[in-house]
Amino acid sequence: MFGGGLSLPGGATFVPWSFDSNWKPHGASGTPGGAFVIECSPATENAADFGLVINGNANFRETGDGGVEAVWTVSPSRNGSPRFVGVQCTIPKTDILGGLLADATHIPVGTAIPPSPHIFSNAVRSVAFLGAGGAPWLSLEFPEPQEILVQDNARWGAQNISLRLILAADKIEAGREYSTRVVFRVSESPLALSIPKPVRVEAGEDWIPCPPPAPGADWIESGSALDFSAVIPHHEPAGKFGRVIVVGDHFEFENRPGEQVRFCGVNLVHSANVPEPENADRFAANLARMGFNSVRIHHHEAFLVGAKPRGDGAALDVPSWNWKKFDALVAACIRHGLYITTDLFVSRTKGMTWRAIGIDRDGTVPDREFKLMCAFYEPAYSNLVEWTRIFMTHKNRFTGRSLAEEPALCGIGLINEGNLGRDGVDGLKKCPGFAKAWAEWCAARPGGSASAQAGGSGGSVPRPLPTDVYGSTTTHGELALFLAEREAMLFSRLRALLRDELGCNAPLSNLNAGYYPGQYLQTMRDFDYIDTHFYYFHPRFLGKNWRFPTVIEADNPFMVNGGVPSATWRRVLGKPFCITEWNWAAPGRQRSAAGLATGSLAALQNWSGIWRFAWSHTKEGVEAPGSMPIRFFDLHSDPVQRASEYATLALYLRGDMPPLPPDAENAETWREDELRDPKRGAVQFGSPRKGVSAWKCRVGTRLAADAAVPAANEAAEAENASGGDRVQSNASDNHVSISQSGSMLIATPRTCGGFAESGRINAGPLSFEICAPAMPMAGSSSTSTFSRSFDSSKPDAATPVTASVWASSLDGAPIASSKRLLVAHVTDAANSGAVFDGPEARSWMEQGATPALVRRGRATITLALEPHGSFAAPSSNVSRSFDSSKPVAATSVAATVFRLSPTGHRVAEVPASFDPVSGKLSLTADTGYDHASATFFYEIVR
Repeated sequence: MFGGGLSLPGGATFVPWSFDSNWKPHGASGTPGGAFVIECSPATENAADFGLVINGNANFRETGDGGVEAVWTVSPSRNGSPRFVGVQCTIPKTDILGGLLADATHIPVGTAIPPSPHIFSNAVRSVAFLGAGGAPWLSLEFPEPQEILVQDNARWGAQNISLRLILAADKIEAGREYSTRVVFRVSESPLALSIPKPVRVEAGEDWIPCPPPAPGADWIESGSALDFSAVIPHHEPAGKFGRVIVVGDHFEFENRPGEQVRFCGVNLVHSANVPEPENADRFAANLARMGFNSVRIHHHEAFLVGAKPRGDGAALDVPSWNWKKFDALVAACIRHGLYITTDLFVSRTKGMTWRAIGIDRDGTVPDREFKLMCAFYEPAYSNLVEWTRIFMTHKNRFTGRSLAEEPALCGIGLINEGNLGRDGVDGLKKCPGFAKAWAEWCAARPGGSASAQAGGSGGSVPRPLPTDVYGSTTTHGELALFLAEREAMLFSRLRALLRDELGCNAPLSNLNAGYYPGQYLQTMRDFDYIDTHFYYFHPRFLGKNWRFPTVIEADNPFMVNGGVPSATWRRVLGKPFCITEWNWAAPGRQRSAAGLATGSLAALQNWSGIWRFAWSHTKEGVEAPGSMPIRFFDLHSDPVQRASEYATLALYLRGDMPPLPPDAENAETWREDELRDPKRGAVQFGSPRKGVSAWKCRVGTRLAADAAVPAANEAAEAENASGGDRVQSNASDNHVSISQSGSMLIATPRTCGGFAESGRINAGPLSFEICAPAMPMAGSSSTSTFSRSFDSSKPDAATPVTASVWASSLDGAPIASSKRLLVAHVTDAANSGAVFDGPEARSWMEQGATPALVRRGRATITLALEPHGSFAAPSSNVSRSFDSSKPVAATSVAATVFRLSPTGHRVAEVPASFDPVSGKLSLTADTGYDHASATFFYEIVR
């Protein structure tokens, strides 16, 4: 590993790590040798650790008796106050089902969220990782007692455990060395040191270019198999049937009562919201062709008012040319049937000075601090109100309407990821106005303030704050109640502003990330809908945040938690539920399954809206998709993420996967009277529950009245626990299956397929087998230096390439009788010249450049089709070109299979065979049919 890290058999990787005084994480960066550096750059300008540099060195040696000794040493450039400096390992709970053994203390692990994330802390001489049977598979031995901390990360939506070897905590001194020595052993074999050489991805037989469309060209060919505007119900303009309203647990259009509405879209981030006006219409038209019906305008304010302070520094003035660009984008989206959702505050404070909100301090206001201040500090709230008036009442020069009166506005999130408590107790303490509000609240509670006197002044002091926002004590409960009341007050004030003053009737929500104590349920019951976020493979940075190198999370989500994100459980039943940010980020090697998994889950749970984060973070990704290299989240540059959305759209937006029946519900019930009692403490709601599968029943949280609450549905819970892998929906011919090996299959009449790292999947009328890419490509002269194999002991040519494969009917008929089908075979992608730390690709070291390269892979695919008349052998001319402008003539051939370009253009026929007795059509999918342009999609015409 780079940066002084050590990777061990079984997947445990130990890396130097730090959390600064704001609990912002900082990884180490360095070389394949032992030298590394940790640079601290906290989010707040006045933080004690700003500019702190921690230099370090790692030395590894074989012990001679099968172990490896590691010595990590760090020395800071100056005094500082980081929360933690040391070495950290984060490992999936599935790898330590037996828990951990610290000396003689057993530390169990579970799926539930513990009251405190710190489940063990002490000085120990040994730590062992225990497998499912309780046997140790990895052990750590410390010659000297070592302070460790074991943290359960379930609170943050991750089913993993972090083990920290603490070198320093809360204080670090310049000129002093801090070190730890540890001996690692694994149970199965002796350890031997091996320093992997960095590998670079290059175009060749293993990696096929995926060239972007020409500048100014459409990226979806109208009328092609990738044009879903006619496949999924679509109308133009957005708002045609009146405004969006809430009816029970779903959305409807006011002029189409009784018809449930779902939204599926993408986020536009930063300058993506202000493209040049002449490019806005082409972008919206192509997005609608893909099948989306919504966009989320996000992180837009900083690019409207400017990312640097101007004028009085209040970040309220929008130049006319920025309004024009924004107006053109919004109008184009509405014109092409894309509904709009947005936020009142995300990150506008990049252009806001402290003095503009009455605080005598240099610099600009961090957005995280401003979010807190809106609930406690009136000048910050007043600034938000003024911006809301400006933003919501501005008349769009192309539509003639403001956002406040726009029927195509389908939802508003008030403050993005601004949950009070998200930044912990320390974040609250630093917030102007918090201490005063807390003291007044405590004084008004029964019993008043604490009896302790304030330093002889004669005045009483408020109850002391807990050290953590979660916990089981009365003080934890009081803090949660206090914060819930402030959240309710903030929501009430902003709702009144929008509804009463500005006349905006769009559905409203808030509290979409971070802190979720049960007490917040009382605030959320006033929301029109519930909104939250989730990510798989979110990057962790070895060095500066949002810069390379990054750690690549290799956990297969289907093996960790069945592919069900923890956000699923945060639904408040009885209200529409939306995920305004979600992604399986690059370069996660299972991300091709994102659309199959999320589309199926959202449909089964009957969610009301899902928005992929993101289409683009820059206007270049709107104006010229694919013109920038793959990063982490952007669909426009990552052909894998973009392709997987076709499964999302078919399964969720078209509704190919029907929802679970309403009676298949297993709710977590909270009582209001209990939540009002601070003795309950502060416990997070929405935790995954043992024996309850979100693939098998509707899950979420329900707030009950003070009367007696019905007992949990024990029979349903038992049925869920014993139901095996198969998941039945409300129709006998729909099901989802998750295997213990980490594969997935879905089968519905109109869409079926699955994901697998190897082997065969049988999914209704479609079956496929993942094959090794053994066929050489004609004209290929170079080979890749990077295999990204799952089994590094096998030669690349013999290793199957992980893929998602599915088929969707394009004419609305069941697959078996459909006359036009889209078939997908999606592998992996990386940038040209991207550098990884070794063949196993545990770290992404250098981003690389365009064009994106697609991993060479093959799959044999069989579809069971109903016969259409008599049959003859189909053509086997692979190189035969096709003119998509001419209709396909009716023939007696079973089917014609075309491979498609990334825009959906029919490039050439692909050999296929048909057995008239069994009715099975067989073909081989290969991303490398054309070594100049990778193939993900095929069209079958009958």
